[in-house]
Amino acid sequence: MSQPSITLLELGTRIKNAVAAAFDLPVWVTGEISDVRMHRNGHCYLELIQKDEASNQVVARMRATIWASTFRIIKPYFESTTRQSLSAGMKILVRGTPEYQEVYGLNFNVINMDATYTLGDMARRRMEVIARLQAEGVFDMNRELELPVVLQRIAVISSPTAAGYEDFLDQLRNNRQGIRFYVKLFPAIMQGERAEASIIEALGQVYEHEDFFDCVAIMRGGGASADLVCFDGYDLALHVAQFPLPVLTGIGHDRDESVADMVAHTQLKTPTAVAEFIIHHAMDFEQWLDQALADVTSAWDEYLDDAHDRLERAAGRFVPLVQQHLERQRGRLMRFTDQLGHRTTTALTRRQVRLHQAGQRLQGATGQRFGREQVRLLMLRERLQRASLALIKNRHQHLNFLDEKMRLHDPVNILNRGFSVTYCNGRVVKHPSDVKSGDVLTTLLKSGAISSIVD
Repeated sequence: MSQPSITLLELGTRIKNAVAAAFDLPVWVTGEISDVRMHRNGHCYLELIQKDEASNQVVARMRATIWASTFRIIKPYFESTTRQSLSAGMKILVRGTPEYQEVYGLNFNVINMDATYTLGDMARRRMEVIARLQAEGVFDMNRELELPVVLQRIAVISSPTAAGYEDFLDQLRNNRQGIRFYVKLFPAIMQGERAEASIIEALGQVYEHEDFFDCVAIMRGGGASADLVCFDGYDLALHVAQFPLPVLTGIGHDRDESVADMVAHTQLKTPTAVAEFIIHHAMDFEQWLDQALADVTSAWDEYLDDAHDRLERAAGRFVPLVQQHLERQRGRLMRFTDQLGHRTTTALTRRQVRLHQAGQRLQGATGQRFGREQVRLLMLRERLQRASLALIKNRHQHLNFLDEKMRLHDPVNILNRGFSVTYCNGRVVKHPSDVKSGDVLTTLLKSGAISSIVD
């Protein structure tokens, strides 16, 4: 037996009629944006949620649409009031009507928006961030850092294409004092949902090289005030407050002061103002140096004048004392000269007597020694003559022996005794292996030569 049923379209139609009957007039609804998309045709599509305050869990969710004709009116009003664009995490109060369509389901059509509600919620959250930083004891940490006497090595966090960054560089490079600055850019996204995380990441990169820098400058050039929401975030403010280098901000807005501005060491309105502050800070140090040099020079001149006066007074007292001392020393020198002349004459006389006596002794000893050496030379000459004659005789006998030996070994004498000598190709044959079959041999005898062929 089939159960009574209706079609899906009939169900959708009943829901559509019920919703239309229940909400015949527009209603105000509060919610939090979890997603926002701008369509190229001008429509704005939102996803609204509600979270449980205790558990922070989502307890309700609904799609919402602001049609292009309405969004053209709501958008400038909302942004001029809150100075922010619609973004995820923002709480809003909207007026409209729920509508159910059989194909697309439930949707809330927005026809109006109360920007003051969002502004109040933003102010509340901003105060909560400030109170949390103060409770954690970090709100004044960066402002309590001592600013270096010269800010010459600057880490800049900005978009590389920002006009404000270019103005900042131009101001530093073309300062009239000719002061040179070192600037290193750490690129970051400066607006939108990813801006806060990007700036924090850039701060982390600067922290890795903190010893190379004197300060950090966070700046953005121009842009809508609605893009400043990231500078009110707790995470960014916490990192700025606890950063070990002084942080200068030039975020480029005049009406509001962001939480990042509050916790930074020095808040300035624009990147150009940051550059001017850095230049003037260096000029102040330069002026201090000039004044210090002038003070030291003046003090030194006074010291030299005083020392010159004291020296002249001391000289007036010292000259007579020196003259007296010189007179005493001159008298002592003259007495010493007289004594030295007498002593020198006496010493020279004694030396001459000793030298004469030594000469006489040397002359006698030399004559005796000369006689003995002359006798020794005569004896050596006789021995040398005898030894030379004996050596010559011995050498003569040896030469006679060698001559006789050579005569006995003469080949002619050997042949005369009946011996023969055999040659092969001009070489003496000493062994049978020196010849081979067919060689022609020549044998020398006492009275001639014999030729033969080896068989």
